[in-house]
Order: sequence, then structure tokens, then C-alpha cells
Amino acid sequence: MDVENHTEKSRDVRSGAANTGCGQSPHPTHTPRDYFRWLFSGHNNLNRRSFAIILLTSGLILVALSLHLFKSSPHDVITVILLSLGVVTFLWGVVTLITARAMVWNQTMLAKAASWFEVSILQPPLLIGGLSLSLASRAAAGDGLRVFSPLANLLWLAGIALTIAGCWRWKERDLSNSGHPAHSGSTNRWEAIWIAGIFIVSLILRGWAADRMPYVLNDEEASIGLVGWEFVAGERDNLLSSTWGSFPTLYFWLLSVSQTLFGRTINAIRWVSAFGGALTVIALYWAAREMFGRKIAIWSAAWLIAFHHHLFFSRVAYHNIWDGFFLILTAGAFWKGWVSDRRGYYLLAGLAIGLGQFFYITSRVIPIVILLWSFLLFRHSPTRERKAAHLCCLGLVATAVVLPLALHYAAHPEQWFLNAQNVSILVPDLKEAANALGTTPIGLVLEQIWVTILGLTVAELQGVYYECGAPLLIGLSTPLFLLGVILSFIRLRDPRYNLPLLTLITTILIGGISTQAPNAQRMLLLPPMLAMFLVFPLEEISTRLSFHWPKGRIFLLITMSGLILIAMAQNLRHFYKDYLPREAYGSYKGEVAQGMVEILENEKQGTEVYLVSGGRLHLDSLTSLRYQLTEVAGWNLEPPYILPDSAGPVGTRRLFFILPEQVDARLEIEAKYTDGSTFPRYNRHGQLLFYVGSIGQP
Repeated sequence: MDVENHTEKSRDVRSGAANTGCGQSPHPTHTPRDYFRWLFSGHNNLNRRSFAIILLTSGLILVALSLHLFKSSPHDVITVILLSLGVVTFLWGVVTLITARAMVWNQTMLAKAASWFEVSILQPPLLIGGLSLSLASRAAAGDGLRVFSPLANLLWLAGIALTIAGCWRWKERDLSNSGHPAHSGSTNRWEAIWIAGIFIVSLILRGWAADRMPYVLNDEEASIGLVGWEFVAGERDNLLSSTWGSFPTLYFWLLSVSQTLFGRTINAIRWVSAFGGALTVIALYWAAREMFGRKIAIWSAAWLIAFHHHLFFSRVAYHNIWDGFFLILTAGAFWKGWVSDRRGYYLLAGLAIGLGQFFYITSRVIPIVILLWSFLLFRHSPTRERKAAHLCCLGLVATAVVLPLALHYAAHPEQWFLNAQNVSILVPDLKEAANALGTTPIGLVLEQIWVTILGLTVAELQGVYYECGAPLLIGLSTPLFLLGVILSFIRLRDPRYNLPLLTLITTILIGGISTQAPNAQRMLLLPPMLAMFLVFPLEEISTRLSFHWPKGRIFLLITMSGLILIAMAQNLRHFYKDYLPREAYGSYKGEVAQGMVEILENEKQGTEVYLVSGGRLHLDSLTSLRYQLTEVAGWNLEPPYILPDSAGPVGTRRLFFILPEQVDARLEIEAKYTDGSTFPRYNRHGQLLFYVGSIGQP
């Protein structure tokens, strides 16, 4: 649109504004629907007075918000930026109201931006407003347990919503020029029933008896649960900072929602992971259906339901189970948007990428994987400019989601690297670690990479959480996976097969710089992709044989489904029959705490607890005990084993927990307090945990 047309339309706008302001006719009655249509109509004409009012109102809101933040927040730089933006917006609204040339400039710039983004002319300002509110949420939230302003979380959500509204393409194109096939079709009633069924089965396998399988509540799980409880207790309300282990707090807030519903229990914190694991199965089904069709979707989702590695991490209160969910959800939405040319799916992918950054550290590679995949897809796209606009919108939404957290870590970079330092061989000194092992730094990384590769099919998984005595893939799953990888390399020109390969390579590289390779807890991006690798050869074989033997199509389908069922049965047997009965999860400290909990659960309130460990353990370090029993009066008892002054009066029920090696202490306490009545306590594997002595009424 040239300048002369803009000038002519601006005259029409001025004359229309003058007519509406002369009082010669009553103002028409407008409904909310009318304003909505005007805002997102897609035309390129702006009413000068209306647009000026929008600028003036937006400027006043930003100024008021910045003044509020000046009083409540110490983040003056962000507040000054918001104040400046508010003042400029307000003044530009004044200029627009009194100067026609400003309106022409507004319309020209907005029309160009709207044309590139393929949105309404008033949507680009929504993008600026959304990112501004997301920025404001950082100043309102701060870094502590409590937010500086009660508006913090609301500003964050409003910023995300405005950014999505600013990117949303309300008039979608009917046809796609992607050049790639779409496999999904519509979801019918039977498919909806199937999806509900696999979700329920997945949730049952992951959530059933989660409070006793795994048997021990690990100290780290308990610490995570205690942080979640801080939200319930009103001690914390900041979703946009970091907490225990330098992890973002959003996941801990999810635990608090579960704890509000189910109490301060083991199930409350583990069921969140079970829910995340079940959602991953559903997200895999959808993504695989969009990329490869229903057959691969059904088989891959069925296998993931029973995958032993995924089952375990869906049963503990760690947030790395969500890595696979956010990756496969991003991939499915990205692909659906790519083949359908529908903006909403790109926005869903951006939302998933942004939210994924609030969970485990390996989710930080999801944007890298998707970016590499998009480069490969671009090679096959005849509409690159339009795709670029979609990708820009994806990035803007992801930015609006993650901006306050990114600024938090930018202000505290030590928090950003803290967790990586704990799990990486690169820190503190790769060269020193390599010299200790008699190799070079490059040699050490290559060795770790090789061990991680072996961990997929041969070497036993390692790590402090899941040492299952087996590699990642077992039984029939191993040859199917290897065939799937070969098939993916053969079809390297098809970008659908690139994503599983990129994820596999990324996971192997992560393993190369991780401690305790092949480390099970650093492989949670991989399970959905493993499921697709496994079914690629089955789908290929059944398709080729069906072409030459049409009458045997049903037989082939049943046979291939039977192979999936065998692989599922092998995984379920390994997890429930081989691993859980001999489970080595947790630590000695965790087992001691669990044994104490089981005893103290049957005691009346007011019972005093004394731990005799010779300095090996301290009551304060038994996080699992503190999480499960909130009101335990306890002390560490040391020689000469005299009760503290704060102990209760004579006759108070007292329990002495004495570690096995404290033989002299046990004899002295028996003689002094318990009259010889001490009893051994064993774990479920028959190993002695401690002795229990008691005085007072049972």
C-alpha cells in the first residue's frame, strides 16, 4: 500500500471521526463481538481516534504498573524500561490524536508487520504488550520465596496470553503447500475411546501403589516434596524463580496442587510424575499419528506404556519424566503446523518449549533439537517466507513464557550452572579427571559417549536412581530398535525420520559429558523416540508384505501387534518381577528413615525420638522422615547419652534408634534407660537397619 492511498484513507478516517463527534446522530450500540471483529478483522484501515485511545490507555496502564513496581520491587532497571515504554506510548497516542501524518506512519508500519505475520493490523501491538507484561512479571516476582507484588504470576500469564493473541492467525488458509503428507485425519469416537483407554492404563501402571513401589522415599524426593509444601503452607508463592537444586519453582508448585488435594503423602508427590508419564504416552500417540499414521501411533504408544525405564521415572517425584512429554508435544505440534500451515500449532509448540524450560535441565536442549529439525525441514519447503513468520511466532511465544526465568538466571548465573556442575564431567576440571583415569579430555568424552551407546542395548544402566541391572532396551526391543535406526538412516531425506535421529544423537552427546555413564536419568528425552524407532521396521515389513499378499493383511497386522505385545511383556516382567523385588533404589539413610517412619506411624503424638549414630547420621538429614512425619520431637543422642533438658518428664514415651555398629552405646542405653528391651529392625531384604529401644508406655 503506497503513501498516497494511506493519505486518502487517513482523510476518510478524519472525516469519519469528525462525523461521529459532532453530535448529529446517536452513537451506535456495540457488543463485545463487534469489538472482537474490529480488532481481528484483518483489514488495514485504522480509526485514528480509536487507535489513539488504545495508545493512551496502554501507556497509562504501563505507567501505573511501573509506578506500582517502583514501590514494591527493587528491579529498577526493568521498571524504568516499562515506565519509558509507557510514557512513549502515551505521548505517541497524543501525537496520533492531533497529527494525521503520525496516523499514516502508524498504519504503514503496522500494515507491514501485520502483512508479514499474516495477522490483523492491531495484533503487532499485542505482541509488544505481551512481552512487556512478561518482562514486568520478572520485576514483580523477584528471586525469593515470596513475590514482591501479588501481580507477578498474573502478569506472566497475561503476557503469555497477549503474545499468543498477537500471533494468532484468525483466518487460516485452507490448503497447505508444505509438500509433506498429513496422516492424521479426524478423531472419531472409537479413537477417542482408545486414547482414553491408553491414558487410563498408563496412569494405572505408573500410579498404582506408588507409595511403596519404589519402597524407599529418597531424600531428594522428600526435599522436593517439602519445597512443594511451602506453597501449601503459604511460605512460598513465587513461580518464576529457582529453589532446591537451582531448579525452577513451577514444578514444585504442581506438587503443591497435588498435596493440596491428597495431603502431605508420598502418593501426592509421585502421582504428578505418573500423570506426566501418562501424558507423554498420549502426546506420543498424537505426534506419531500426525507424522506417520495411526498404525505407528498405536504400536509406539502401546510399547511406551510398558517401557521399564519410563515406568520407573513415572513413579518417583523427579521432574525429568516431563522432558519426553515436552519434546514429543513440541514435535507433534510443530509438524502439524508445518503440514497444515495452521498458526495455532506453532504457538502450541512455542508454549511447550517455553514451559519445558521450567523442568529438568536436559529440557534446555529441546529448542536446539527443534531448531536443527526446522533447518532440515526448510530444505523441502516451497513457502519459506511464510514458514519463517510461523517460526518467529513460535519463538515469540516461547520467549514470553521463559523470559522471567531467563532473566532470573541471567542475574544469578551460578544458579544456571549449579545443577550442570553436579552431573557433568566438564566441571570442575575435565583435564584433571582425564589425568586421574589415564586418558586425555577428548578421550574421556569419547569413552563416555561409547559407554552411553552401549547402554542403549548392552551395558547396564547406571546412576544413583535407577540401576536396574539391564541396558535401556531389553529382549525383542533391541533388534527392533537397531533395525529402526538403520531404516531411519536409509530414509534420511525424509525429515520425519530426522527427529528421532537428532534426539538419539543429542542424548548420546549428553551422556558423553555426564557422570556415571550410561546414566539413566539423563535419557528421559529418548523414550518416545525409542518407541517410534521400534515400530518403524514393523510398519515397513507389514506394508511391503501386504502389497504382495493383500489377503494376508489382517494376519500380518495381528503378527506385528503380537511382537509389540511380546516386547511389552518383557519390559513389564523386568520392571515388576526382576527389578522391584530386589530394588536398590535410595540409600542406607533413606532406608533408615523409612524404617523409622513405619515404626513412628503407629506411635502416639508426643513420643520422643533419639537417634544414636556416632555422628554417621543426623535427624535433620533424614529428609524423608521430616516430610512424612511433621511433628516428631527428636534429638541426636551422643555420649554420655544423657537426655537433653528439653526432654519430657518421667513417663514420656521414648524411642531410641541405634545404628548396628554402635554396640557400646546400645549396651549403655539398655542399662541406663530401656531395661534391656532393644529389638533389631531389618529392611525387607533381611539386612539390619538399626536397633530400637523404648521406655514409657507403648
